[in-house]
Amino acid sequence: MNKKTRSLEKKIDDARKLFEGIYNHLPNLDSKGLNSDYMLRLEEARLNVENTMAARDRLESEKRTVIRRLREQTRNLDTIYAWGRAIVKCRLPQTTWLEFGIYDQPEIHP
Repeated sequence: MNKKTRSLEKKIDDARKLFEGIYNHLPNLDSKGLNSDYMLRLEEARLNVENTMAARDRLESEKRTVIRRLREQTRNLDTIYAWGRAIVKCRLPQTTWLEFGIYDQPEIHP
């Protein structure tokens, strides 16, 4: 868990505690503006943050899965490409390699 996540979780926890405190002392605070309308806004804001954090966590998990799959597919492409390149270099004259995107010398690359 990173520092930002801890900070968000602390804000959520602080909002939850504030809500509970106001609920327990509502008769004394109602006249000061901390009433049921305020509590609804506070609770809605807290739930919005929690839901957005959950969505972020799902996306992060999905991103890690996609990155793993991309790495596997890239390794597969590298293997297949290397095999084809080796066959071309072994079986065809060097003068034809350029047709296959195979350069004899690194400085010739476009």
